Amino acid sequence: MYVSQPYLTKVVKQVEQDLKTPVLNRDHIPFQLTPAGEMYIQHLEKLQHEQLTFNDQLTRLTSDQAVIRIGIWSSLGSFLLPKLLPPFLQLTPILKFN
Repeated sequence: MYVSQPYLTKVVKQVEQDLKTPVLNRDHIPFQLTPAGEMYIQHLEKLQHEQLTFNDQLTRLTSDQAVIRIGIWSSLGSFLLPKLLPPFLQLTPILKFN
């Protein structure tokens, strides 16, 4: 995922501190989500979906251009998109990306 282990640990601990409950069961390897962790992930996925839906609806209201949305994890996208988009844009110069 191109995220360092110390940074990931810090983020998970901060989430657990904010939620005041563990999100990972560290008693077994590999680690597993606790029920609170599963609920948290579901909530984040729902929020992300709602944000994308809102952005799509807003774009339709404020733009005359069609929009193509590419869904990709940010960690994977930051690695793949710089390699894939430039050749694609050369083949399709009429398209614009934001």
